[in-house]
Amino acid sequence: MLIGGLEKFVGKTQILTQAKVKEVVSISGEILTKLETATLSEDIATQSSEEFIVVAQLLEGLHRI
Repeated sequence: MLIGGLEKFVGKTQILTQAKVKEVVSISGEILTKLETATLSEDIATQSSEEFIVVAQLLEGLHRI
């Protein structure tokens, strides 16, 4: 009974982790697409660096899981 419960918990954790990885990859891809299609002006450069900070924080949080 305990082992079955543990297996379910681990299974759910793996699914959550995979979902988080997909989310981070998706967000990273969106940011890269914006950068590729944008002409770099000061506003875009500022916004992009803020977005990269967010992705870095997401990756750092994901690493802790």
